[in-house]
Amino acid sequence: MPIRLIGTLIVAALAAVFTGFNLNNKCDVWLFNTFSDVPVAFTIIISLMAGVIITLPFTMGRRLTRAEKIKLREVQREEKRAAKMEKKNKKKAAKASAAAPASSPAESAVAVEAEPAVPLPEPAVEVAEPVPVPESEDKLFMAESPFAAEEEKKDTKSE
Repeated sequence: MPIRLIGTLIVAALAAVFTGFNLNNKCDVWLFNTFSDVPVAFTIIISLMAGVIITLPFTMGRRLTRAEKIKLREVQREEKRAAKMEKKNKKKAAKASAAAPASSPAESAVAVEAEPAVPLPEPAVEVAEPVPVPESEDKLFMAESPFAAEEEKKDTKSE
């Protein structure tokens, strides 16, 4: 907070010094009419204020929060997936109708519409709990490290 205050005071002081040095400098300004002998500092301040006023409406809009952005991305991804699946299902239906000759065009249209356009949800996968292995069998399945002999020597020396 104090840094912003100090920065604002420095900018205000620089603006005051700039204005003081340029009070004698005058120019002509045309804005649908010619204004003569307008101070340069006044022209710069007016143009700055006009820029601020013009940009203000663009900054007042409601911004999307992070949660809304994430939700929007998920919806877009889901739409892409649905379109991709629909395209895939249409290709499958076209292959199926080309492989099996239909006796009439109406039957082939029925065969294409019979395939679901939306993918079905995948079934939930249940994870089984690990079966406890007795310690004697556990040693059979353990891979020995190449340094096992050295480790055993160290263990026997320390004892």
